[in-house]
Amino acid sequence: MVMMLTCQIFEALRSKSIASRAILNLSWSQENAISMSKNTRLLEAIATLMCLRKSPFGNRGRTVMDIIRQTRRHATGALRNFVAVAPTQEKIRLCCFQSNFILDALADAALNDTDGAVKLKAFETIRKLAIQDTAEAMIQNQNFVAALKDALSSTSEDDSDKMPENFASGTLMVLKRSITPEMQGYEALKELLESINQTGEPAGQDELDECCAVETAAV
Repeated sequence: MVMMLTCQIFEALRSKSIASRAILNLSWSQENAISMSKNTRLLEAIATLMCLRKSPFGNRGRTVMDIIRQTRRHATGALRNFVAVAPTQEKIRLCCFQSNFILDALADAALNDTDGAVKLKAFETIRKLAIQDTAEAMIQNQNFVAALKDALSSTSEDDSDKMPENFASGTLMVLKRSITPEMQGYEALKELLESINQTGEPAGQDELDECCAVETAAV
């Protein structure tokens, strides 16, 4: 009975991995990616798979952990492909999808995933999602801010570890150019800049004011 249940769980995990790989393969087509990104249930499934890190068998079973890791890589890669070709209105929808479900999943992967490939894809997706029209929603998401702060505060000297930092830096530049003093997210941006300022000095008002030139969003 126990053996049968174990096999069923393994097959379920394997099926998720196969499905996520199929979604990734389909998403390489721009036409497919645009169409797939509009499917609510598909987005829900991808966001859930991106955060699949726990094995029902604990830390036992390298094969199971490999399957789970590959599932996260495929799911995050598919979402990256969706965002890469999404027009402005679709990026806004993805950013605010089901009370920030997608953004929360991306932030969770960027901040908490132990796999470098998943973390990198998550930060790449965040960078592609960051435009003038999504900047305010993003900076008001605490999980996103925590992920950005973590990457920008990295002290690693390993070049491979700096790739997430590079995407995070690009994202921060978009935020600084897009968020103006009258916006609700302005104070959150100031706090973020102060927290990552390497000199330990608060980010001045002048620094933010100089960054208020709006980045033109691609449609």
